[in-house]
Amino acid sequence: LDENVKLHGFVEDPLVFYNRADLLLVAAVDESMPQTIIQAMACGVPVASTNVGGVKDILRHLYTGLLISGLGPDEIASTVLEWLLLPAEQCLEMVDRAQRVANFLARSSYVKFELIDLYCEAFRRSGRTKQNSPQLAEAGSNPLSPSVTTTVQEIEEIKQYVTKYFR
Repeated sequence: LDENVKLHGFVEDPLVFYNRADLLLVAAVDESMPQTIIQAMACGVPVASTNVGGVKDILRHLYTGLLISGLGPDEIASTVLEWLLLPAEQCLEMVDRAQRVANFLARSSYVKFELIDLYCEAFRRSGRTKQNSPQLAEAGSNPLSPSVTTTVQEIEEIKQYVTKYFR
């Protein structure tokens, strides 16, 4: 196994790593927004990852990558074997779709939309309103409103894409 598998810790220049990698294997027990997975997808590296945190929002099994069904070594090994046995054409199609998803996720309008939505949700959960917040009363509206910084067309494009590929 040592001849065929190399375990890396922190990599100073990930592009060099991705250019040499055959597969990115992520055996994490928790991931919020998996930047390493998105980077690998953008570089055309197939990804196999445990289905934790935000991974399920990015990877769809055999569509944009491989989702490992559990956290144990048998599930991980089974998924790697599944990848090794994939026909080359299916692997190339999966990588192509993954690159398109990574490209979409890197769009500033998408990032902006997601961040605004996240901040708006945090604001709603905090229970603060114009009535009990002098700063908001002075502003006259929610400063985090998506309509202020993201166009309606951008939001619609994002919704259509997410509905098409992730629902």
